[in-house]
Amino acid sequence: MKKKIFYLFCSLSLMSQAQRENIVSFRDNLVLTSVLNTKSEGFEFTNSLDQTMEYSTAPITGVGLGVDYKWFTFEYSKRLKSASDDGLYGHTENFGIGFGFTMPKWYFRNFLEQYSGYHLTNPDFIRFGYLDSAGMYPYRPDITTVRYYASFNWVFNSDNYSSMASLWQLERQEKSAGSFILGATFGRSVLFGDSTFVPFPQRENFPDIQDINAMTASTFTVNTGYQYTFVLSNSKKWFLHLGINPGLGLGYGSAYENVNDNFIEYPTRLAFSNEGRFIVGYNGDKWYFGYTAINYLTVDASSNANPLSNFNNYNRLYLGYRFTLPRKVSESLEIIGL
Repeated sequence: MKKKIFYLFCSLSLMSQAQRENIVSFRDNLVLTSVLNTKSEGFEFTNSLDQTMEYSTAPITGVGLGVDYKWFTFEYSKRLKSASDDGLYGHTENFGIGFGFTMPKWYFRNFLEQYSGYHLTNPDFIRFGYLDSAGMYPYRPDITTVRYYASFNWVFNSDNYSSMASLWQLERQEKSAGSFILGATFGRSVLFGDSTFVPFPQRENFPDIQDINAMTASTFTVNTGYQYTFVLSNSKKWFLHLGINPGLGLGYGSAYENVNDNFIEYPTRLAFSNEGRFIVGYNGDKWYFGYTAINYLTVDASSNANPLSNFNNYNRLYLGYRFTLPRKVSESLEIIGL
């Protein structure tokens, strides 16, 4: 009986390897990655005339180091001082934290970001020719946002397609393939300022939010999308990855008018979310490098409710190397579950 179970286990293992014959795993290597990244966040309001008033942060640039081994993934980055922080866009303070799990059949990602200091991206809303005369965008150091975003997705074609190969290079995909994905997304945003978000010249154009200086918005959506990795060379080491994951669901929120000391509860409404990916790079046996761009979007899909949209942009240049650990070290790490 024991022999039968053993042979069955071996057979299943061989079948699993055959099913993923175009996927090379590097999960037994210690992977170190140097990173240069930029990120930004924004929110916007749309009125009944389809006019959009948008606020955005100054770009946040940082350098960091990532460590990956089997299921453990860690990355830390430190912000660089930018000459434009106090110039064209004003100064933005940022705190962010997040983590995720990326398995062959599913992946989970979540992050919490706080930003303080926003600029109005369409300065002509205040005065025509404002940017030319002032030399910088209208700056609101008092505006602060806090956003939590979490998503879980199931990968259907995990036998031929690797999400890890494009995101973290813990594997390498050696034949072009893609997969449909299905999952769910939750988002929660809080934004507030010392005064109304609407500049005085635009109060008549945005009557529904003209006195609002604080707002919350929560969304839950069911997402379905598609991801594809193109293998670009005969060496099977250059790749291009594209992905889109739109979703529909429900959202609700509230607002506060400081002028009138009045709280507003918005009704449950239709919401739209999306995660978009663009990744290109080289994924060798030891060295790998590339560029990653990921965008997260949450939009109010109802025209007669809280007209708020949020978006986050992440851009990442990376260069990494895979180390083969001495056997004694790997055996020691197995003791703690690595």
